[in-house]
Amino acid sequence: MIIPFGMARAIEIARDNDSKYKFGCVITDKRNHIIASAQNRPAKTHPIQARYAAKARMGHKIYLHAEIAALIACHEDPCYIYIARVWRDGTIAMAKPCPICELAIIESGIIEIYYTNQHGSITTVGVKSLNGYETNIKPIRFIWES
Repeated sequence: MIIPFGMARAIEIARDNDSKYKFGCVITDKRNHIIASAQNRPAKTHPIQARYAAKARMGHKIYLHAEIAALIACHEDPCYIYIARVWRDGTIAMAKPCPICELAIIESGIIEIYYTNQHGSITTVGVKSLNGYETNIKPIRFIWES
C-alpha cells in the first residue's frame, strides 16, 4: 500500500507523541503541501477546543485534540486532513475524528479526511458524508485567535 505523504507524516508525529494516547495530525492545502501539523495534548486546552466541546455537548473533553491543535496552527486555506493514531508499540490504531473534531473539520473548509483504522490501513471520507451527515454548511476559512 502506498501511504500518502501527509499520512506518513501524521504517523511519524503520532509515534513521536509522549502522551498515553498517541495522535498526530497533518493538514495540507489543495496542492497537498503541509501547512500545519500537531499532536494531541492531554495536559493543555484552548478556548477553541472548549467551544467545540461545548457545541458537541461534550464540555468535559477540553484537552487539546490533534485535529483542533492543527487547525489552530493553520494560517492558510485547509483542504485535506490526515489523522493517525498508534499504540505504544507503534502499530496503527483507529483515529476517526470524534464529534468535537468533526464539527471543527466541517466548519474549516476541509474537503477530505484521511484517518488510520483498526486494520492498519487508511480510511478516506469526504466531509459531506462524514458519519452519513449531509451538510449545507458553507465552508468557511478559520480565522483563529489565541
